[in-house]
Amino acid sequence: MKQLKFMFWFIIRIIITFLLLILILLCIDRLIGIRREKQFGWTWYSETSKINQILLQKYIDNDYELYPLVINRNETLQPKQKDEKRILVVGDSYVFGYAGDNKNYIWWKQLQRKIKEEGYSNISVYGAGTWGLNTQDELDKIINNDAIMKEIDPDLVIFSYVSNDAEPKNKDGSQIYPDSSDWNYNTSNAGSSVFVRNFNNIYKETRDRLFNITDNETILTLAAKVYGYKSNLKMKLISTGKSLKMHEQTLISVDKTMKEKNIPYFFYFCDNNTHWQTQKNYNKNVEKVMKKNNINYYNSTNKANYYYDNFLMINNLNNENLRINPADAHPGTIKTNFYSDDVLSYLHNDYSYIFDEKTNNFKSNININDTMPLLNITKEDDYNYVIEYPKKENKLTENSNFLYLPIKKNYIKLNLEYPIKVNKVKITGSNLKNVDLYVNLVNEKVGFDLDNATQKLTKIENDNNIFNVNKKITSLNISANFLEETDRNLRVEFIK
Repeated sequence: MKQLKFMFWFIIRIIITFLLLILILLCIDRLIGIRREKQFGWTWYSETSKINQILLQKYIDNDYELYPLVINRNETLQPKQKDEKRILVVGDSYVFGYAGDNKNYIWWKQLQRKIKEEGYSNISVYGAGTWGLNTQDELDKIINNDAIMKEIDPDLVIFSYVSNDAEPKNKDGSQIYPDSSDWNYNTSNAGSSVFVRNFNNIYKETRDRLFNITDNETILTLAAKVYGYKSNLKMKLISTGKSLKMHEQTLISVDKTMKEKNIPYFFYFCDNNTHWQTQKNYNKNVEKVMKKNNINYYNSTNKANYYYDNFLMINNLNNENLRINPADAHPGTIKTNFYSDDVLSYLHNDYSYIFDEKTNNFKSNININDTMPLLNITKEDDYNYVIEYPKKENKLTENSNFLYLPIKKNYIKLNLEYPIKVNKVKITGSNLKNVDLYVNLVNEKVGFDLDNATQKLTKIENDNNIFNVNKKITSLNISANFLEETDRNLRVEFIK
């Protein structure tokens, strides 16, 4: 009897100790999470996730694996005109516009705008790609996709090349060398999955501390089973040995396929957020393979980094301002502006057949060509739009119908196809209670929008629902409240 009693209390103590340990770990995890939120702007991670979900909802087909053409559901791709020249830009997240709330900021969209501004209205630029594609995927799912190639009928193909495009994959499409990113936790067994899910911040903190204190390949290779691969080790693995040989065969296949289709092409190296020396080594190895096999390419990453350093110094910015937002290292407007300028110069120098005589003197008009989220919008004329403002969701759930940061209130975004000076904007609605307007401004000094880089929006003062903008802008950001939920239509009028 005493032995049973002893065993009972022994088990109770173990259970209590275990529960206390779990409670302590949960408290530690929460405290780490609070610190990381302050350190990394962690709320931007949920905003980025929301933006990407909105992007997926916006594009033409639910099955992006089969039809990755970057075009809104409410857009119609017109048949190619007799005198029209078309450029198709193929890639991954850099082409898709990952984490971006303005499609016009993607580098190939900026290239389109700059070509039009030069007066070549008969040249069109299209993008095809989704996040996670490597070069083999781009060949299989885009170049060899008869539906896309027939519909676009490109006169030139540009491969937007990022320094993980050589990455080999397993037969099921998964990564052979999984990333160590916060969206790619190791869940290969139930134990690690439960730990990562419940002690997420401890997991990230131990990963980051380990990666900061060592570059020892043996240690990092072992750690990769739990944390994924540190970027510099991953870049080395995919740009050497067997992986590089596999990539070489892919590049040879691309060259052969493009020649068979009789479509000129080139690869354009876009820099990424990898350590510069790591990226330089990667590029060096890949360039050797490209030169050996006469693959057409342009690598401006050295020039790009020189440009970034000077731009940031002159404008009193830092490396964080190169990112799309504080939580994501995809390129912001400083980088995408460089890419588009750089590619445009290569086109003029080496692909002059694209440019016939200028067809017009360009004049920009007000045109809302993109919204976040995808909205029901009616264009009555160049100056008047009717918009169905989204409904609010349950306050206890994430409002995925709206953007939230950086103004910390729900709002919708109306993106202008061309930056243009706007005098006044009037926003009305029969059921409108109140409305605020924020804008993305074009920085007069640099000639493009830096609000994206600095994560700020400019609030315009409201005078009886008339907003005196008097600035060159790229977007309207509207936060509205209504008297009742039944009628949420807004009229947006641009006043000359």
